[in-house]
Amino acid sequence: MRNKQLVFIIGLVLWIALVGFINSNVAGHSVGNTYDDQYDELRDRQDRKAELEAKIRDLQSQERTLANQIEFLESQIYLTLLQQEDTQQQIEETRLLLEEVNVDIEELMAKLDNLDGSISDLYDVLALRIRTSYELGHVSQGFVFDMDNLRDAVLQVVYLQSIQKEDQRLLTQMNDTREVYFKQKRKLEELKLEKEELKVELETQSALLAQQKVDLANQQSAKAWLLQVTQNEESEYQRLLAQIEEEIRAIRAALTNIGTQIGEVARGDVVGHLGNTGCSTGPHLHFGYYINGVAVDPRSYIQDGTLSWPLADPQVTQWYGENYTWYMNNFGIPGHNGIDLVDATVGYGAPVLAAASGTAYKVSDSQACSMTGTVGQGVRVDHADGSKTIYWHLQ
Repeated sequence: MRNKQLVFIIGLVLWIALVGFINSNVAGHSVGNTYDDQYDELRDRQDRKAELEAKIRDLQSQERTLANQIEFLESQIYLTLLQQEDTQQQIEETRLLLEEVNVDIEELMAKLDNLDGSISDLYDVLALRIRTSYELGHVSQGFVFDMDNLRDAVLQVVYLQSIQKEDQRLLTQMNDTREVYFKQKRKLEELKLEKEELKVELETQSALLAQQKVDLANQQSAKAWLLQVTQNEESEYQRLLAQIEEEIRAIRAALTNIGTQIGEVARGDVVGHLGNTGCSTGPHLHFGYYINGVAVDPRSYIQDGTLSWPLADPQVTQWYGENYTWYMNNFGIPGHNGIDLVDATVGYGAPVLAAASGTAYKVSDSQACSMTGTVGQGVRVDHADGSKTIYWHLQ
């Protein structure tokens, strides 16, 4: 009976060990699979990004058709999404590293506190022993070495030698502890520096992610706008291309042509009336602001008071910089190069006001727009600081 019980117990122990071995191997295989899956996912994403970048370059060199432009924008959107995934993963990895560094710093500071305490304790003990050795040595100087106290003197000398040897050991231990302390302190400074570098890296990655989100929104908006204004018709798309090309050319000419001087105007003076001339698809004002000949966003200058709105009741139909990806791909400019707006109260014929004081010039296109048959009309105001404002599509 005892033999059977012993066999049963041994078998049970072996079974438990076998199950544990299998589970540990399965768990290890699962972790391995997790890393393999992450690596495969990263490699697939890099491959897809490379394919998309090649496709985008190819589409940029192809004929400008609506189908190509939609495919270009969709590829850009997909690429930006993949880039966001990469950046998000980098942010998570940096945060984990930062957390690990914070833990290391806390642990190291605790070790330094302990080492500091150990050094203080060793110093106290060593100081006490040195003081005791000195007192004993000082007493021994008064001994008279006769037969009565010779034995005590010999024992005292042996004791002092023993103390000095132990003191030397304690001194060595204290110096070793101090050396470890300073090494750990240098390591702490390195960790603190690494922490600051990781924080800067995290801020950079977060800013990149924020920009990628803006880029994605712009790309999605450009695709939606393109489908809306063309109604998914190739003829309308070609018309849009021609319209914007002519408008860009006409406004550039208006910036450089001398024009007919109207005279000095003050901020808020009427310089013209809202119209529908040139390559305009409907009555509106195209308002542009140029510094050193380069278009800049007028909105920030309106907000800080440098400029005022050029209409009494402005209603924006298209902001500066909208549809960035499409404009940059087709015309090499960072989105719509001005603000399109109407007067919500008056509409067609609304007074157009100087956004800042300066010298006003009447400017017009050198030829009629091929789509509307009308010649673009506008006003340019040259300001004292060298900047210029453009008011286009006037009556």
